[in-house]
Amino acid sequence: MAGGQITTGRILELRWLNGWRVAGYARVLLLASIVAVGFAFSIGLSRDGSDFLAFWSAGKLVLSGQPAAAYDLAATGAIQAPVWPREVFAFVNPPPFLLALWPLGAMSFKTAWLVWVASTYLIWLAVTRPLAGKHGWPLAAYPGALLAATHAQTGFVTSALQAGVARMLDRRPVLAGLCLGALVIKPHVAVLFPFALAADRRWKAFLAAGFGVALWLALAWALLGTETMLAYRQSWEVS
Repeated sequence: MAGGQITTGRILELRWLNGWRVAGYARVLLLASIVAVGFAFSIGLSRDGSDFLAFWSAGKLVLSGQPAAAYDLAATGAIQAPVWPREVFAFVNPPPFLLALWPLGAMSFKTAWLVWVASTYLIWLAVTRPLAGKHGWPLAAYPGALLAATHAQTGFVTSALQAGVARMLDRRPVLAGLCLGALVIKPHVAVLFPFALAADRRWKAFLAAGFGVALWLALAWALLGTETMLAYRQSWEVS
């Protein structure tokens, strides 16, 4: 009995859970996550559909010279129908995000889905890795990353931008602010950042963030046109 209590106590103290074991468990979890993402991909194609259809159809329309139509349900539905005829997945992100999606229009839906998930995951991992120190494997296998991958949405992109803010805020506040400005692609994610910067008197980052928002909006306006900027209002009806 006493020996059993001692053994149980040592287990509960987690002294056995050293860095080597954590890294090993993370590798196993990462392998399982890859399988799970593949399963989610097949389910999205065969039963439930995928939100990524909104990104892919938007990329198709930008590539064909019709960026404003990305916010038109009839136009996006016509592109999505051969892949998923049951319903239309609406594109609701602000116009600057279209600049990142146009390359997807040159790919099939399956290829675009895989390229998007893989590339944004690697970007996220590269930006956040320095924040993890020696815990690179646990970070790579982070369960939240699995969730972001299965949805094939903006999770990796917005997380990478926020990690960029965290990494550079002290040493390079202007670059940190520009990263924050890029969150215009998902503005509600960044709504509290300006208040936090102002409260901490991070004025360089604060002003750079505002400049970054204006820069991305101006670039989208110049490249995609006034019609696209105004068409964004249509997404408010479905978002």
